[in-house]
Amino acid sequence: MERPEPGPSQPEPSQPESPRPGAGQQQPAPPQSPAPGGWQQQPPPPRPPAPGAWQQQAPPPQWQAPPQWQPSAPPQNALAIVGLVCSISSVAGLFVFAPFTLGFSMIASGPLAIAGLVCGLIGRQKVDAGELATGRGMAQTAFVVGIVSLVLHALAVVVGVILLGLLLDAIDGFEIPGPDSVPDETGPAV
Repeated sequence: MERPEPGPSQPEPSQPESPRPGAGQQQPAPPQSPAPGGWQQQPPPPRPPAPGAWQQQAPPPQWQAPPQWQPSAPPQNALAIVGLVCSISSVAGLFVFAPFTLGFSMIASGPLAIAGLVCGLIGRQKVDAGELATGRGMAQTAFVVGIVSLVLHALAVVVGVILLGLLLDAIDGFEIPGPDSVPDETGPAV
């Protein structure tokens, strides 16, 4: 096959065809020269698609079931806890704080022992009746410690009254010399 010779009407095969001006085509961009250092500049990122154009989207999130309700721990026996705290505080008031408070903590230890005894009794009855599932041992302990504390409180009161009576008797037999009890130096009249 013969190649036609290039002439004014046909471009050379090694040269690109130049578009005709006004034909609706854009001029190709001139080749970019390499940047200093021999690196070429990266082409700009592609444009985002026009609004409304179809794009592949991520699938919608899957529906997840709400977390299952977990039953909470059974209710605590608050009366057993209060009773045990009151009973132990009563014993502590008798033995630990009484020497430092000169016996004034004994005034509080009696009512605390009674409160511990009553709360322990009611807490134990609630467990026995089935209103509460736990705390019977704690309520029983509060009841027993309350009884022991009340007995110790009663003994401490009895011992305290006996000691106070003995102290008052000792003070009553002791005479403090005063101005009226000074002996007369003249001696007895003869």
